[in-house]
Amino acid sequence: IYDVDEEEVQNVHLKDTELKILGRSNKGLELGNLTGNEFIITVRDIDIDENELESRLSQTTASIKEQGGVPNFFGIQRFGALRPITHVVGESIVRNDMKKAALAYIAASYPDEPEDTQQVRDRVFETRNYIEGLKEYPLQLRYKRAMMHNLVSSPEDYAGSFGTLPSNIRKMFVHAYQSYIYNTIICGRIKNGLPLNRAVVGDIVCFKNKAGLPDNSCKERFTADNIDGMNNLVKRNMAFVNARLS
Repeated sequence: IYDVDEEEVQNVHLKDTELKILGRSNKGLELGNLTGNEFIITVRDIDIDENELESRLSQTTASIKEQGGVPNFFGIQRFGALRPITHVVGESIVRNDMKKAALAYIAASYPDEPEDTQQVRDRVFETRNYIEGLKEYPLQLRYKRAMMHNLVSSPEDYAGSFGTLPSNIRKMFVHAYQSYIYNTIICGRIKNGLPLNRAVVGDIVCFKNKAGLPDNSCKERFTADNIDGMNNLVKRNMAFVNARLS
């Protein structure tokens, strides 16, 4: 929280939320500074008897310990809850198909949206008539409307239409595509029976930096000659596997 006194923070009261003052920093927080999240998950009203519950808990715990934790998939909030389109837009941007990216973001409809919104999106997707789209699109779809305004004044300037969006929104598309690739790799390793907490020949390892986090600038590939030593470093949390699909 930028430039406030501790007393002001202590006077903030939010439902189900507790704020703890940790201190001050001489620089602002940036994307990527978050080390991780910690959760306590409580399960209630379990409809099985106590012995069966204990058995399942033991099996689940043993499985989690064996694989070194739970696969840390990116969740639906990264891609969109009602309209999971963000990673699709990001892929088109990475492939430099800005027209496809813009049309997907502006006009690709999804079943979980309100029916009238689906219909207007479908019309714009089929006709590319952005003037009519501006007449019909709900006002809350302000980013899509901003892009259509740009396309009305500068037809075919699909790259320029993304310039109407805030920089954090533009970055979000590529980040979502990266997250999608990551999820796909994790699924592929699980499907192919490859471990998540140790490396196999052909994997790439990155080493721990001074902050104790993965340093992607310092990497080495696992070979039959070095894999035992490298996996020992992984086990001691001195190195990290950069997962690959196969």
